[in-house]
Amino acid sequence: MTGINRFSLLLIVLTCIASAYADDAYIVLKNGEKVIPANNRMGADGRGTVLFTDIVGKKHSYSRGQIKFIANDCPNSIITVEKLFRYQRYDDVIKAVDSLSSNDVYLGWGAFAFYLKGMAQIQLNKLDDADTTFKKTVVLAMAEERDDLLKNGLKIVQMLKGSANVPSRVSSFNLLLQGIAYEKKKKYRESALEYMKAVKLFPVNDKQGTDLERLLAMARLVDVLKAGNDKGTSLQFAEAMKSEM
Repeated sequence: MTGINRFSLLLIVLTCIASAYADDAYIVLKNGEKVIPANNRMGADGRGTVLFTDIVGKKHSYSRGQIKFIANDCPNSIITVEKLFRYQRYDDVIKAVDSLSSNDVYLGWGAFAFYLKGMAQIQLNKLDDADTTFKKTVVLAMAEERDDLLKNGLKIVQMLKGSANVPSRVSSFNLLLQGIAYEKKKKYRESALEYMKAVKLFPVNDKQGTDLERLLAMARLVDVLKAGNDKGTSLQFAEAMKSEM
C-alpha cells in the first residue's frame, strides 16, 4: 500500500451542498445610484450595454463604463458550465463558454463563466490559453467584484509555469497553489494533502456562488490521487465533485 493510499483511509467523502447564487437583480452605477429592473429582467447587447425597464415604466440603458457593479440570478447556462466542469468535461466547458449569449456574459456571471473556462484550460494543460482567458476577462470581472478571482487565475498559471511564490496565509487559493507546487515536483502525497485542506477547510460556496479555487483544488485532487495509484479514492472525489451542485 502506498503512502497516499494509507493517507486516503482518513478521507471523508464530502457532503452534498446545493450552490447558492445571487438574489434580486440590480445595478450600482459609478455615481453611486442603485437602479432596479422590473421583475428582475435585464438584457445586454453585444457591447455589454445593459437595457431594462424599471418598475415605473422608465427605460434605462447603461454602458459598461457607467456600471460599477451588477447583481443578477445565475442563469441556467452558467450552471450548466459549472456542471460540465464538475463532470471533468473540460473541452465541453470551453465550447459552452464560447457559445454564451451577451446576456450570459454581461449580466453578472460572465467572469464566473470565463474563470471556469480558464480552469478547464489549466486542467487540459493549455496554460497559454488560460493566461489569455484570464487577462481578457479582468475588466469584465470588475463589474462582478470578481477581479481578484481573475488575478488569482493568472497566479495559478504562473505557478504551473514555475514562476510564482505561495503566500503563507491559509486560504483555498493559497492551498491550491501549494498543492500545485508539490504536484510539479511529483510529490503526490503532499500535493493531495494541500488540495484536501482546500476542499475540507473551506465551504462549497462563497458569497458569489461556488468557491471556484476550491473547486479547482478538488479537480486536481482527483488527478493526483489517480497519479498516486489511489484510483478508488480518486473516483470517490470525482463523484463528490459532481454531487455538490
